[in-house]
Amino acid sequence: MDLRKAKIKVFYAEQTSVLQARLFADMISHSGDWPDDRAFLLVPERQKADLERAYLEQPGANGLMMAEVLSFSRLAQRIFAEAGGAEARTLSRAGKSMLIQRLLLKHKDKFRRFQNLAERPAFAAEMAEVM
Repeated sequence: MDLRKAKIKVFYAEQTSVLQARLFADMISHSGDWPDDRAFLLVPERQKADLERAYLEQPGANGLMMAEVLSFSRLAQRIFAEAGGAEARTLSRAGKSMLIQRLLLKHKDKFRRFQNLAERPAFAAEMAEVM
């Protein structure tokens, strides 16, 4: 896919049925543009299954290969997988606390207000929790 041609469209309607009909018609129109054009409908997680089912029941909907209904979290997973970031692990709470403690002690001049508290072992853990 050529990213220079990629478009994002935002649709709004006061009536859900009008919005849904417009979105599904737009998605169905993209399904014939294979393999160059794909459509994604981003919805909250709790609505994904219902909207996916409703889309597949539409006349002319040829499956979810070129027009997909995605939740925001699923889109994020797909982007990370594509970019190679899916394998990245997050730091544990203890790891975050250790990193904060090290930064506070190493950069005393930048964090002068925290120096009295930085010596306290629990302070870094409290900061990590706040962050």
